[in-house]
Amino acid sequence: MIIAKNKAAHNSGEKLIKPAALEMARILFGPDAVTKLKDIPLSNDSVSRRISELSSDILKQLIERINKSKCRISIQLDESTDISNVCQLVSYVRFVDDENIIDEFLFCLEMDGHTRGEDIFNIFDNFMKTNKIQWDKVGSICTDGAPVMIGHQSGLVTRIKDLVPDIVTRHCALHKYALCSKTMCSSLRETLNTIVKVINYIRSRPLNHRIFQTLCEELGNESLQMELLEIQSDSILKAKYLEVGIPAFFSYLPGKFKNFKKFATKIIAMF
Repeated sequence: MIIAKNKAAHNSGEKLIKPAALEMARILFGPDAVTKLKDIPLSNDSVSRRISELSSDILKQLIERINKSKCRISIQLDESTDISNVCQLVSYVRFVDDENIIDEFLFCLEMDGHTRGEDIFNIFDNFMKTNKIQWDKVGSICTDGAPVMIGHQSGLVTRIKDLVPDIVTRHCALHKYALCSKTMCSSLRETLNTIVKVINYIRSRPLNHRIFQTLCEELGNESLQMELLEIQSDSILKAKYLEVGIPAFFSYLPGKFKNFKKFATKIIAMF
């Protein structure tokens, strides 16, 4: 179980954990304890088989909890290709367990051949039948906006609606934001691009990232907040800022804004 939780190699049991346990047993308890520990199977195959058994048992318990739930469940589904070029169908489930709303990983199934809406539906339908989950138990489903998922003719959602007409469907909202960003006004686009460049610049340099984290903590300082509010409401300082720009502006600030000047110096130092 520990090997699985830490995503370690299955052979780490016999190559690392067991030798370390044997050595500790020899030092602390003597040779008799070592003899007993040697009988514990931790080979690559034993660990792999045990993880598979645990996985099956966890899934069985999850299915029992789903079927016992008095409310309909929600399904989140996505199809993607992993780094080894294998297509995977991944699903999460949300359901009510007693008085708690539970989110759990449901399955990850490999897809062979085509990945059409019909193929995805067949795999999902087979999982439902194998685990004896009734389709009318599903109250909502969320997918991405791909045609294989939401296509009107043969998409996955369309096929599910044939079985559950009143099902609530949702798809990824990021597609809407992507379309919106293409039609935004030029000034907003320039501002967004500048913000993205600044964030990427800070994130790509560890030192700048650490400095920025410190700045974020300092930004919550009450004295600094008061100075920022005073600068914001000072029309003379606003006019000077528009006249000279950012770098030279700080030299014109009165001495009473010492916290802000110190804060601004750290920001400029990152660039």
